[in-house]
Amino acid sequence: MHGRYGVFAFPLACAVAFVALAPAAAQERTTPPRAADAPLPAVKAPALSIEKVSASCWVATRAMGAGNAGFIVGKDTVLVIDSLGDPRLAKQLLDKIKSVTKKPIRSVVQTHWHYDHTLGNQVFGDNVEIVMGAKAAAKFDSRLRADGMLLGPASGAHKSLNIRKVRPASETVKRQEKIDLGGLDVILSVVGECHSDEDLVVWVPSEKVLYCGDLVSNGHHPLLNGGSTFRTIDVLARLERLAVEHVVPGHGPRGKKALLATQRGYLAQLRGMVRHLGQRKMKPEEIVEKLEMPKSLRDLGHAAAWRDNVRFVVRELFTGR
Repeated sequence: MHGRYGVFAFPLACAVAFVALAPAAAQERTTPPRAADAPLPAVKAPALSIEKVSASCWVATRAMGAGNAGFIVGKDTVLVIDSLGDPRLAKQLLDKIKSVTKKPIRSVVQTHWHYDHTLGNQVFGDNVEIVMGAKAAAKFDSRLRADGMLLGPASGAHKSLNIRKVRPASETVKRQEKIDLGGLDVILSVVGECHSDEDLVVWVPSEKVLYCGDLVSNGHHPLLNGGSTFRTIDVLARLERLAVEHVVPGHGPRGKKALLATQRGYLAQLRGMVRHLGQRKMKPEEIVEKLEMPKSLRDLGHAAAWRDNVRFVVRELFTGR
């Protein structure tokens, strides 16, 4: 990233940049494309709520652990974290920001390329920078090009979503960058292939707020469909070294620093259970079918994700596919 963004290096003990390993599995289309003039269902956009996290930091959440967004209000400008997966939701987010401040939005930082966090960026003006990790930006651009050839203006869940209007990244981060919002420093750190092909976290050191994207889900099973659980565990352990007080997850309500350890524990426990059954010579397909959810995780939302998460870890540890 260039221009107004200066390079910032964390102390060595807190360095969290990594090299990505392999692309995440692409999400396949499960419904046929609609004809360009086909009527679309009238689906009401879910309500978006905002909550103040610290003096300058806010989180925007929805019910049932749907994807979060956030924004940081500096002395001069506003920085948005993630733009949600629907233009109607992104417009709600814009309205919520305007209810808090009249300062202009400078940048939208996308923590990763997945569509539930990015498709809403089409509502932001061309004067607003779209910032992503360099590898995530390349993946996002290639997906938009491919899907834009298949999905016309009338495709998707609502007519307001035109994938051809979604904005690719205009600025990229290779490792770590500092953004000055007018006396308020915000650190962008690329942490490599964790939840997706490449993930990025946003750290506000003066207010001890960490925006984690989908590295963390609170109150719900994470959705493991790409990236690396091994790398995620390592990154979460490194992030715990920071003086974090407030953690904003990609899904679910914001919480305290303990969320990092909770998410790391979930992944470590799942990997350990899968490895144990593998060492007992159980076949991969049997592990996927028979591994039961521990009682300690049964109160989490999105319980249907458990079987898919087991399958993902089995593939990581044993089959490679």
